[in-house]
Amino acid sequence: MTSLHSDLKVRPMAVADLDAVLRIQAACYTAIEPESRESLQAKLQAAPDTCFVAVADQQPVAYAIAVPVAFPELPVLDQPHCNPPPHADALYVHDVAVSPTLRGSGAAGALIRRVMDAARHGQWRQMCLIAIQGSSSYWARHGFREVAPREMAAKLASYGADARLMWRGAEAGA
Repeated sequence: MTSLHSDLKVRPMAVADLDAVLRIQAACYTAIEPESRESLQAKLQAAPDTCFVAVADQQPVAYAIAVPVAFPELPVLDQPHCNPPPHADALYVHDVAVSPTLRGSGAAGALIRRVMDAARHGQWRQMCLIAIQGSSSYWARHGFREVAPREMAAKLASYGADARLMWRGAEAGA
């Protein structure tokens, strides 16, 4: 993987970044309907310490959204609210997306490392995500492995035919 482009910096996401996040999301996701601003803002407000943007020239060019969950109970796509459970034991990597013009810049890796650091320093023992659009091999390189709880079949179907639930321990090496 290419190292992080020298002009890119990772910082916490702010509500003011959501217009750029929506543009990046629309450019990246073709297998599912992009989420609404309301849904993304709800996730950011529920978990501001685990949502990040990579910026170049002070403009967001990539983002990561992660929220606490009680595994395997995961949020439904495009919900107007996000209420992490008080007994959350996992950090759910809901979304990592990079502007198509900056793929290969190292932005995704930098965001994933930041989310993994947040998980290690938080109260979560594990991390999980739903890999879509053929991304499961990418996530496997970051230590995630496919798991398939039966109760997740219907929820996974809403993410597309190739959706895969993936898991890793929060303390595992990146």
